[in-house]
Amino acid sequence: MISHSIPRAALVTGGAVRLGRAIALALAGQGFAIAVHCHSRRAEAEATAAEIRALGVPAVVLVADLAREAETQGLVAAATAALGPLGVLVNNASTFERDEWDDATRLVAAEITRVKNAHGNASIFGGSYGWSSAGRFHHAQSQVHRFLNSVGGYVRHVDSYSLGAGRAIMPHLVAPMDHLMQVHTGWDVMETSTDLFV
Repeated sequence: MISHSIPRAALVTGGAVRLGRAIALALAGQGFAIAVHCHSRRAEAEATAAEIRALGVPAVVLVADLAREAETQGLVAAATAALGPLGVLVNNASTFERDEWDDATRLVAAEITRVKNAHGNASIFGGSYGWSSAGRFHHAQSQVHRFLNSVGGYVRHVDSYSLGAGRAIMPHLVAPMDHLMQVHTGWDVMETSTDLFV
């Protein structure tokens, strides 16, 4: 359940079909007015908006090409104008292409080269938080880092979101996380001092 203290309006990019549609309907079910964004699937976006309105919730369809900065800025402005302040933004939109592996590899390489040349390696984010269970050779986190290092480097995340938040907050509340992790309560103390440990 989402907090009731935030504005009850949401913009869902790529909200016309698949996962975006499901997210838009779920938010509408919690009473959020929905801006359903699409790029080329206007008919599907209108159908999703109609389903949302049938729930008694306001919905608008907004068309924008998110590859164009001006249209992206206009999208947020249009959503706010139609629904009021936004409390939720769901970045769901993506480009979906069916291609042969060799063609897909060339497309990815060309796009990484374009971004690197236009904006530098610092503009490439290489993150893969999950997919850790397939063994080291097929370990997605290791492979994405190896791949992006081969083009000169990239920006990556450090720690999980919870440990990262702890590193930022805990020094102001108790002590730095590294210190706390070194002096935490040991298993032997918990065993002798705890009646029930789950």
